[in-house]
Amino acid sequence: MSAYSFRKLINLQISPCVAAETPNVVSISLHPGVVDTEMTIDSFERCALDTPEPVAGVGVWLCTEKARFLNGRFVNSNWDVDDLYERREEIQGGKFLQVDLMGPFVPSNLRNNYLNA
Repeated sequence: MSAYSFRKLINLQISPCVAAETPNVVSISLHPGVVDTEMTIDSFERCALDTPEPVAGVGVWLCTEKARFLNGRFVNSNWDVDDLYERREEIQGGKFLQVDLMGPFVPSNLRNNYLNA
């Protein structure tokens, strides 16, 4: 499971890098949910509530011009795309739908607050 989780984190981190490095490419990380397919392993069958069709619908919407505001961000296929679009200014104006390592990671803070704990 750790290898799978690591690959998912890489996917979340590569999308903003692609968006920043290639302005002519839109890169959005899409989480499909737990989709009930033939590949679903036994331990996830109880959680596999999603079907491929809604995931595909969100994927198609992400290819439209309306979704460009999500460039470099994360989207879950269970979210309402109309609601996302209505909140586009709020999403773009903050660190929303992004995965970051955040904190007071400067030498003075580390030395004073964390290393002496």
